[in-house]
Amino acid sequence: METLHVADGQAFNLFGLRLPAWTGWLASIVVDELGNHVGADGTSQSISNELDLQLLLALRSKCSVIVTTGATARAEGYKSSRFAPIAFITRDKTSLADVPAVSSPGAHPNIYFESSSINLDFDELSKVLHQHGHDKFLFEGGPALLKNLLETSHPMQLVLSIVDGQKAGEGNLHSLNPKHFLNRVLGNDYHLELADDFTVGDNRITRWVKRAP
Repeated sequence: METLHVADGQAFNLFGLRLPAWTGWLASIVVDELGNHVGADGTSQSISNELDLQLLLALRSKCSVIVTTGATARAEGYKSSRFAPIAFITRDKTSLADVPAVSSPGAHPNIYFESSSINLDFDELSKVLHQHGHDKFLFEGGPALLKNLLETSHPMQLVLSIVDGQKAGEGNLHSLNPKHFLNRVLGNDYHLELADDFTVGDNRITRWVKRAP
Protein backbone atom coordinates (compact mmCIF):
# COMPACT_ATOMS: atom_id res chain seq x y z
CA MET A 1 0.00 0.00 0.00
CA GLU A 2 1.25 3.44 -0.92
CA THR A 3 0.58 6.83 0.60
CA LEU A 4 0.06 9.49 -2.05
CA HIS A 5 0.14 13.22 -1.50
CA VAL A 6 -1.86 15.48 -3.75
CA ALA A 7 -1.49 19.21 -4.32
CA ASP A 8 -4.56 21.41 -3.99
CA GLY A 9 -6.78 21.09 -7.01
CA GLN A 10 -4.85 18.15 -8.47
CA ALA A 11 -6.84 15.16 -7.18
CA PHE A 12 -8.67 14.64 -10.48
CA ASN A 13 -5.37 14.50 -12.37
CA LEU A 14 -3.78 12.21 -9.79
CA PHE A 15 -6.64 9.71 -9.98
CA GLY A 16 -6.75 9.94 -13.75
CA LEU A 17 -3.10 8.94 -13.97
CA ARG A 18 -3.32 6.27 -11.29
CA LEU A 19 -6.45 4.45 -12.49
CA PRO A 20 -6.00 2.50 -15.72
CA ALA A 21 -8.34 2.60 -18.69
CA TRP A 22 -10.58 -0.43 -19.02
CA THR A 23 -13.07 -2.13 -21.29
CA GLY A 24 -16.20 -3.89 -20.09
CA TRP A 25 -17.46 -3.29 -16.56
CA LEU A 26 -16.00 -1.28 -13.69
CA ALA A 27 -18.04 -0.55 -10.57
CA SER A 28 -17.42 2.19 -8.03
CA ILE A 29 -18.64 2.28 -4.45
CA VAL A 30 -17.77 4.31 -1.35
CA VAL A 31 -18.07 3.31 2.32
CA ASP A 32 -17.32 5.06 5.59
CA GLU A 33 -14.89 3.81 8.25
CA LEU A 34 -17.65 1.56 9.62
CA GLY A 35 -18.40 -0.04 6.27
CA ASN A 36 -21.69 1.80 5.59
CA HIS A 37 -22.35 2.56 1.92
CA VAL A 38 -24.96 5.24 2.74
CA GLY A 39 -25.22 7.73 5.56
CA ALA A 40 -28.10 8.64 7.87
CA ASP A 41 -29.77 10.55 5.02
CA GLY A 42 -29.89 7.41 2.86
CA THR A 43 -27.33 8.66 0.34
CA SER A 44 -23.60 8.26 -0.24
CA GLN A 45 -23.16 12.03 -0.31
CA SER A 46 -23.15 12.25 3.49
CA ILE A 47 -20.26 9.76 3.83
CA SER A 48 -18.14 10.85 0.88
CA ASN A 49 -15.82 13.84 0.59
CA GLU A 50 -14.22 16.03 -2.06
CA LEU A 51 -11.51 13.45 -2.80
CA ASP A 52 -14.17 10.83 -3.37
CA LEU A 53 -15.97 13.18 -5.76
CA GLN A 54 -12.78 13.73 -7.73
CA LEU A 55 -12.23 9.96 -7.84
CA LEU A 56 -15.70 9.50 -9.29
CA LEU A 57 -15.14 12.24 -11.85
CA ALA A 58 -11.83 10.66 -12.90
CA LEU A 59 -13.57 7.32 -13.42
CA ARG A 60 -16.36 8.99 -15.38
CA SER A 61 -13.80 10.68 -17.61
CA LYS A 62 -12.53 7.24 -18.64
CA CYS A 63 -15.88 5.52 -19.29
CA SER A 64 -18.11 5.63 -22.35
CA VAL A 65 -21.37 5.21 -20.40
CA ILE A 66 -22.47 5.59 -16.76
CA VAL A 67 -24.92 2.91 -15.61
CA THR A 68 -27.10 3.41 -12.55
CA THR A 69 -30.51 2.47 -11.20
CA GLY A 70 -33.59 4.62 -10.89
CA ALA A 71 -33.45 4.25 -7.11
CA THR A 72 -29.86 5.50 -6.95
CA ALA A 73 -30.56 8.35 -9.36
CA ARG A 74 -33.52 9.55 -7.32
CA ALA A 75 -31.77 9.23 -3.95
CA GLU A 76 -28.60 10.95 -5.11
CA GLY A 77 -30.28 13.58 -7.29
CA TYR A 78 -28.28 12.62 -10.38
CA LYS A 79 -27.18 15.40 -12.69
CA SER A 80 -26.00 14.91 -16.25
CA SER A 81 -22.28 14.32 -16.76
CA ARG A 82 -20.05 16.22 -19.13
CA PHE A 83 -18.09 13.02 -19.72
CA ALA A 84 -20.62 10.39 -20.76
CA PRO A 85 -24.31 9.58 -21.13
CA ILE A 86 -26.18 7.99 -18.24
CA ALA A 87 -28.04 4.71 -18.66
CA PHE A 88 -30.87 4.37 -16.15
CA ILE A 89 -32.17 0.94 -15.16
CA THR A 90 -35.73 1.51 -13.98
CA ARG A 91 -39.10 -0.17 -13.77
CA ASP A 92 -40.86 3.12 -14.52
CA LYS A 93 -39.25 5.84 -16.61
CA THR A 94 -41.80 8.41 -15.42
CA SER A 95 -40.51 7.99 -11.85
CA LEU A 96 -37.32 9.77 -12.97
CA ALA A 97 -39.07 12.94 -14.08
CA ASP A 98 -37.71 15.00 -11.16
CA VAL A 99 -34.14 13.71 -11.45
CA PRO A 100 -32.04 16.67 -12.67
CA ALA A 101 -30.29 14.59 -15.37
CA VAL A 102 -33.72 13.80 -16.80
CA SER A 103 -35.51 17.11 -16.31
CA SER A 104 -32.47 19.09 -17.54
CA PRO A 105 -30.47 16.72 -19.77
CA GLY A 106 -26.96 17.68 -20.81
CA ALA A 107 -25.06 17.22 -24.06
CA HIS A 108 -25.16 13.42 -23.85
CA PRO A 109 -28.58 11.82 -24.41
CA ASN A 110 -29.85 9.62 -21.61
CA ILE A 111 -30.43 5.90 -22.14
CA TYR A 112 -33.26 4.04 -20.43
CA PHE A 113 -33.68 0.34 -19.74
CA GLU A 114 -36.87 -1.04 -18.29
CA SER A 115 -35.72 -3.59 -15.73
CA SER A 116 -38.63 -5.85 -16.59
CA SER A 117 -37.51 -6.03 -20.21
CA ILE A 118 -33.99 -7.21 -19.41
CA ASN A 119 -34.77 -8.86 -16.07
CA LEU A 120 -31.62 -7.23 -14.70
CA ASP A 121 -29.69 -9.52 -17.04
CA PHE A 122 -26.22 -7.98 -17.33
CA ASP A 123 -25.37 -10.20 -20.29
CA GLU A 124 -28.27 -8.70 -22.20
CA LEU A 125 -27.54 -5.22 -20.88
CA SER A 126 -23.92 -5.48 -22.07
CA LYS A 127 -25.11 -6.40 -25.55
CA VAL A 128 -27.50 -3.46 -25.67
CA LEU A 129 -24.82 -1.03 -24.49
CA HIS A 130 -22.47 -2.34 -27.18
CA GLN A 131 -25.21 -1.76 -29.73
CA HIS A 132 -25.28 1.87 -28.55
CA GLY A 133 -21.55 2.06 -29.32
CA HIS A 134 -20.24 1.76 -25.77
CA ASP A 135 -17.46 -0.49 -24.48
CA LYS A 136 -16.43 1.05 -21.13
CA PHE A 137 -19.23 0.74 -18.59
CA LEU A 138 -19.08 2.47 -15.20
CA PHE A 139 -21.62 0.97 -12.78
CA GLU A 140 -22.75 3.30 -9.98
CA GLY A 141 -25.70 1.38 -8.54
CA GLY A 142 -26.08 -0.08 -5.07
CA PRO A 143 -24.74 -3.34 -3.60
CA ALA A 144 -27.80 -5.44 -4.49
CA LEU A 145 -27.44 -4.98 -8.24
CA LEU A 146 -23.65 -4.97 -7.97
CA LYS A 147 -23.89 -8.54 -6.65
CA ASN A 148 -25.90 -9.48 -9.75
CA LEU A 149 -23.12 -8.08 -11.90
CA LEU A 150 -20.45 -9.96 -9.96
CA GLU A 151 -22.35 -13.21 -10.42
CA THR A 152 -22.14 -12.97 -14.21
CA SER A 153 -19.29 -14.45 -16.22
CA HIS A 154 -18.04 -10.98 -17.17
CA PRO A 155 -14.55 -10.05 -16.02
CA MET A 156 -14.80 -6.73 -14.21
CA GLN A 157 -13.14 -4.32 -11.81
CA LEU A 158 -14.37 -2.68 -8.62
CA VAL A 159 -13.02 0.52 -7.09
CA LEU A 160 -13.78 0.71 -3.37
CA SER A 161 -13.12 3.99 -1.56
CA ILE A 162 -13.04 3.89 2.24
CA VAL A 163 -13.51 7.35 3.74
CA ASP A 164 -12.30 7.94 7.29
CA GLY A 165 -15.02 10.34 8.36
CA GLN A 166 -13.61 10.38 11.90
CA LYS A 167 -10.38 11.81 10.47
CA ALA A 168 -8.33 9.62 12.78
CA GLY A 169 -5.34 10.07 10.53
CA GLU A 170 -3.15 8.04 8.23
CA GLY A 171 -2.43 5.40 10.86
CA ASN A 172 -6.10 4.51 11.08
CA LEU A 173 -6.39 4.11 7.30
CA HIS A 174 -3.29 1.91 7.23
CA SER A 175 -4.72 -0.38 9.91
CA LEU A 176 -7.93 -1.10 7.97
CA ASN A 177 -8.41 -4.46 6.30
CA PRO A 178 -9.90 -3.58 2.90
CA LYS A 179 -11.12 -7.16 2.30
CA HIS A 180 -13.26 -6.85 5.43
CA PHE A 181 -14.98 -3.77 3.99
CA LEU A 182 -15.38 -5.41 0.60
CA ASN A 183 -17.05 -8.48 2.09
CA ARG A 184 -19.26 -6.34 4.30
CA VAL A 185 -20.60 -4.44 1.30
CA LEU A 186 -21.04 -7.52 -0.86
CA GLY A 187 -22.03 -10.01 1.83
CA ASN A 188 -20.02 -12.67 0.05
CA ASP A 189 -16.52 -13.44 -1.14
CA TYR A 190 -16.49 -13.20 -4.92
CA HIS A 191 -12.79 -14.11 -5.12
CA LEU A 192 -11.75 -10.64 -6.23
CA GLU A 193 -8.03 -9.97 -6.49
CA LEU A 194 -6.55 -6.81 -5.01
CA ALA A 195 -4.89 -4.91 -7.86
CA ASP A 196 -4.15 -1.53 -6.23
CA ASP A 197 -4.20 -0.10 -2.72
CA PHE A 198 -3.27 3.44 -1.71
CA THR A 199 -4.22 6.24 0.65
CA VAL A 200 -4.82 9.89 -0.19
CA GLY A 201 -5.80 12.24 2.59
CA ASP A 202 -8.70 10.71 4.52
CA ASN A 203 -9.36 8.09 1.83
CA ARG A 204 -8.07 4.59 1.29
CA ILE A 205 -8.72 3.51 -2.27
CA THR A 206 -8.56 -0.07 -3.45
CA ARG A 207 -9.09 -1.58 -6.90
CA TRP A 208 -10.24 -5.18 -7.24
CA VAL A 209 -10.33 -7.44 -10.28
CA LYS A 210 -12.60 -10.34 -11.11
CA ARG A 211 -11.01 -12.54 -13.75
CA ALA A 212 -12.86 -14.36 -16.50
CA PRO A 213 -13.74 -17.95 -15.47
